[in-house]
Amino acid sequence: MTLKLVSFDLDGTLIHPAIFNAIAEPLGFGDKLEETTRLYFEGKMSADETFHADYKHFVGRRVDEMHEALRASEAWTPGISEAVATLHKEGALVAVTTDQPDWAAAITEELFGVDHLVCSPCEVRHGRVAGSYQLQHDKMANLVRLLKALKIDPANVAHIGNGRNDIP
Repeated sequence: MTLKLVSFDLDGTLIHPAIFNAIAEPLGFGDKLEETTRLYFEGKMSADETFHADYKHFVGRRVDEMHEALRASEAWTPGISEAVATLHKEGALVAVTTDQPDWAAAITEELFGVDHLVCSPCEVRHGRVAGSYQLQHDKMANLVRLLKALKIDPANVAHIGNGRNDIP
């Protein structure tokens, strides 16, 4: 079997604890996400509830400023660029499969050379996060759509994740 695509979860796998926290802390509103993060990890809030509660803190903020915070972040798992380069050298594509917003996940293309994003489409207007989004929690269904578009057999795919909402 030859791997054609390797999919990585974002929160807790490529970045710790979550991309929202890695943005919010340096921009001065990390405390607003601490409570929802704690409740999620304790199983007292669902991923859906956490996303809705946290997303409102990003509305109106400039995407370029948030990307700059992510470029400077030390929350990334070490060795991502090297792992992506090795997978590319072996002929595999690399995807990030997450329920996080596309404007946040897009930084992985720049920083690490990720080929595809499977994430929640969110509206950005004039470089700022708008309030509308299409939350995509079903990572398996979303990844299957990508595989169909790329004509890749799921038997030739690996997914690496760490959470209860990851691909089984």
